[in-house]
Amino acid sequence: MEYKLASADDTTYATCTVDQAGLSAGDYVVRLAAKTGFNAGATAPVTVPAPTTITYTVTFDSQGGSPVAAMTGIASGTVVTLPAAPTKTGYTFASWNTATDGTGTAFTASTAVTADVTVYAQWTVTYIPAPAPAPVPTPSPAPVPVPAPLPSPSWIRGLILQIGKPVLWNNSIPTKLDSAPVIKNSRTLLPIRAIIEALSGTVAWDPIAHKVTVTFGTKTVVLWIGKSLATVNGVSTPIDATDASVVPEIINSRTMLPLRFVAENLGCTVLWADATQTITITYTP
Repeated sequence: MEYKLASADDTTYATCTVDQAGLSAGDYVVRLAAKTGFNAGATAPVTVPAPTTITYTVTFDSQGGSPVAAMTGIASGTVVTLPAAPTKTGYTFASWNTATDGTGTAFTASTAVTADVTVYAQWTVTYIPAPAPAPVPTPSPAPVPVPAPLPSPSWIRGLILQIGKPVLWNNSIPTKLDSAPVIKNSRTLLPIRAIIEALSGTVAWDPIAHKVTVTFGTKTVVLWIGKSLATVNGVSTPIDATDASVVPEIINSRTMLPLRFVAENLGCTVLWADATQTITITYTP
């Protein structure tokens, strides 16, 4: 600020400086103290501007890892809270650095930000994926053993089946089944047609009523899919008096009937070998 001397001519001025340190932003009036040769009590307006805040941006380059958002509006000289470490398959995150190859300056939570900066993720190798193993050749299935012939007179018909094997042995002659016998609810179910026809009986299927009619000699057994009652020569008979869950079923598009109930009601004998899971059916004409 400049003030005229009281006793000087119009070209003589005095200059003073106002220290604005510690003043908040705003308008002020400054009064000059009286001094010999100067105007007593002179005043002048002074405006203190708001301080200017300088901010910077930190950009994080994960170098092939998961993306990390940049941090903006960081006041000059302050530190930042580092973001969560990025991830990268096969690598472990090590640190941030101002150079891509890690030869620059480490950027940590105690690094003061004084300029816009890009920092780069540094990685250490966790593993190198091993090449896929060569496929193991599938071994050829073992041949199905041929059971020994039944030690019975030739007039006794014998049939042998094994759980999980789609083969019916009729006096040592194999016949392929549509479906292998299975065990369900502790009872053997199997496609009955091959058994009955091997005994010279007949099987009829009614797709409307979901009914199977098995005829052998003077015996007729009728069963319904999903029902625990059957008829034997017209008499209603439970398939399993101790377990109503034993019912005929359709499995893999094949009608599977409870073997023991059907066979024994047609006059056959059913034997079970637990060690080999083998069923032997014999019938004497």
